[in-house]
Amino acid sequence: MPASGAAVAQRGGAPSVIVDGTVLESIPRTRPARPSAPAAPVAARQPSQATAQPVEPAERRWAVTGFAGVSIDEVPFSQTVLQPWSGEWGKDTILGVAGSYRVARFWRWFTIDAELGAGGRVGQTNAGEAWGALYLRFDGFPWNHLLYTSVAGSTGLHWVSRLPESERGPPERREPNTSNVLHYFAPEITVALPHLRQHELVLRYHHRSGIFGAINGVDDGANAIAIGYRYRLPFH
Repeated sequence: MPASGAAVAQRGGAPSVIVDGTVLESIPRTRPARPSAPAAPVAARQPSQATAQPVEPAERRWAVTGFAGVSIDEVPFSQTVLQPWSGEWGKDTILGVAGSYRVARFWRWFTIDAELGAGGRVGQTNAGEAWGALYLRFDGFPWNHLLYTSVAGSTGLHWVSRLPESERGPPERREPNTSNVLHYFAPEITVALPHLRQHELVLRYHHRSGIFGAINGVDDGANAIAIGYRYRLPFH
């Protein structure tokens, strides 16, 4: 090869340019670029929790009720229920509020509700009162698609801070047996529009008695009739 000639030689695995015996540069081998791996798809973000669904009125367990009424005197309990107009309107106004919880539904049309309430009698008695009761309710009426209806009756205990006059008896002939705590029986009927079942109109009969002398020998009791509004709260 002439001295001034140029040649390409292989050095160290990489080709080199040699001019007159001098290595001018090494030509690095080029390797085809490896195709990059496709990016993994980004998973769509999932909400941390499902959006809360509204509770249907028929499934609402908690409720609050407010009511006002008037005492009824001079007639026995059975007559007052069947013919409330036959009694003498008493001198007490009844005011109260109650909270309730549906414990269970069974046999499709029956429910058991637990209730705690408090209120007062204003007028002749001027006393506070409180009660706790369980209600057995039936709502399987065939016209419920037109007007939702339920009927219920309770069993529980009722307390007053001062006895109503009807329980104490007239001044000239006071009752020998009395008790501030008596049995609480309060039948009621409720109605609501089918598409607004969370809003109920309530007609309730308040009756406290000694259950024919079973409680402290008390034979009589106190009666009142009240009308109220019940709202079923929007959660289980």
